[in-house]
Amino acid sequence: MVNSMSIHQPCNLIQYNPTRNTSNAYGCGLTDWSLASTYGKLAIFTIGAWAGKNNGGVLAGLAACGVMMNVVSTASDLMQDFKTGYITLASPRSMFLSQIIGTAIYGLCDFTVCLLALL
Repeated sequence: MVNSMSIHQPCNLIQYNPTRNTSNAYGCGLTDWSLASTYGKLAIFTIGAWAGKNNGGVLAGLAACGVMMNVVSTASDLMQDFKTGYITLASPRSMFLSQIIGTAIYGLCDFTVCLLALL
């Protein structure tokens, strides 16, 4: 899979992620409708066509879809949490800190489970 993607393709995904994140988070905040799957499909087609059929374009497109959907859906989930915080009169700082703490706990638990599975 590493051979099927050139260095320009992940850099292109990283370069355009902020605009996709912002537009998806804004739209999700207004309508409760996330377009993460649409952006993932767009990544499949663009990166897959860019890599070409003979150079592993299918794997490159699927890898790009996974990255794109994870990044974009995380941004819209954070927007939903901010909306929940607004409704419950919680401060944005406390909502953001709870996101950071939850992500850290998840990372620790995930690492522990993977470590125990390998033993």
